Amino acid sequence: MEKLYSLACNCGRTHQVSGTDAGCDIHCDCGQTISVPSLQQLRISAGESPLSAEMTIEARLLKGQLPEETHCLGCGVTTTETAYVTVSCERPEVQARGWTLNFFALLFGWISMSWSAGHEQGRDVSFCLPLRICRECGQTPSESKVRDFLRKVPLYRQLLDKYTAATWSALRF
Repeated sequence: MEKLYSLACNCGRTHQVSGTDAGCDIHCDCGQTISVPSLQQLRISAGESPLSAEMTIEARLLKGQLPEETHCLGCGVTTTETAYVTVSCERPEVQARGWTLNFFALLFGWISMSWSAGHEQGRDVSFCLPLRICRECGQTPSESKVRDFLRKVPLYRQLLDKYTAATWSALRF
């Protein structure tokens, strides 16, 4: 589900716009044209980080700034233990190469085949996320418990809210 942002017209009406509307013009019932600001400006006006959760996570991982917590996400005890979980948000879909039959040609009684080189559609969005978990809480947690640990970190929660079909691995230390 795509995030919606409120945008006000000079007449006082409020319009809901999505990130895909950024940089476009929309029309109000009053007849005025409203220019939708950039996605960065929409996010800032909504009190959000101007960067996506993916970009923020990637930058913080590269800088060694994660995990931020000093307490176990399970029991709350102070710990330096870190467990890791791989979260797969989006995987590319690969179309295999090979011969394809042209079904439109078959409608007219012709047989037509063509060679398809294959291609990849989509992108790979996955992260190895560190979680502050003591070894006691990290011993064989259920899949729902791992999800609960991830959702306790606001930045990871944003990621899971955006990629609702995300999957994750078991915790490993």
